[in-house]
Formats: sequence, structure tokens, C-alpha cells
Amino acid sequence: GMATKQTNLSGWLRMDIKPADDQSVKVAMLTLDVIEPIMHKGEALKAFHSNLSVLTDHFICILRHGIFPGVPSEVIWLIACGCQRKHYYPRETLVEEDDLGEAADWLIAINSGKADVEKLAYNGEEAVPQIIGTLTEGAVLGDVCFLHGMVPRGATVRAQTELDAIAIP
Repeated sequence: GMATKQTNLSGWLRMDIKPADDQSVKVAMLTLDVIEPIMHKGEALKAFHSNLSVLTDHFICILRHGIFPGVPSEVIWLIACGCQRKHYYPRETLVEEDDLGEAADWLIAINSGKADVEKLAYNGEEAVPQIIGTLTEGAVLGDVCFLHGMVPRGATVRAQTELDAIAIP
């Protein structure tokens, strides 16, 4: 019978093409069989493949945790291209209560590990951090900040164990 051609997202490369007027960014997708023979001549292919495996990894994490339900996989691939992988050690802060500013707007998805959610409670004059909850893998922080911009972080989130996360700007 007819062989059906599988579309494999890791076989695509994304390129942003900015037109001269800078109005809109066009996204071009090129299949790897076009690029590989060209890159094969130099050392470029190694770096390209390691970058691709990082992106594929981000892509799988986002899908696995269902962070963007109902969003088509090619859009998730584009989101994965802009992600950063973050590693935190125990007691390290992921987000700080009342934080504003650039990093405060990021969406952070916990890929593995546990984190404590702390809120400052006022005991007379003194502010004492109290643990009000725990987050585990698949938890997403900052969705309010991410959607509305300039909303201060509502609580401090601190790694309880070693923690692996994906940050989406």
C-alpha cells in the first residue's frame, strides 16, 4: 500500500525571518534533510543536534505536563524554542513574594522535584515566613503574572529538594 509519511517535529528546524519593515515575524520551518547535507561539511552539525535535543526535551516536558492544553503541537514547539531549563538546589528561591520585573512575569513549570510555598505572616512587627503548601512535578507557577503582566508574585517558592524546571519567558 501507500507509505504514509510521518511528520516528526524533531525533524524540523525553526527560523524567524524578520522583514525589513520589522512589522511581522515570519516563521519558516525547514525539514532537516535539506539542512543536514549542508551542515555535514563542517562541525556545525554537532552543535545543531545537541541544540535540537535540548529543544525536543523542552517540548516533551511541556507536553507531558499538559501546561498548554489544547494548544497545537507546532505552537508548543515554538514555545519550547524560547524556554530555558533551570536547576535549583534545596532552599534555593524560584520566585520571591511581591517580586515584580522581568523574571517575575515568567511561567515556571516544575519538571521534577518539590518546592515549598511560603508567605510572610506578620507577628507584631516581625515578618515570619510560613509554609502554606508544597508543589511537585507538573505544577506551574506564575500563570497569573504570565497572563496579566506586572502582577507581583503572591508568594515565595523555594526548592525543598533538587529541582528541575522549565522557565517560559
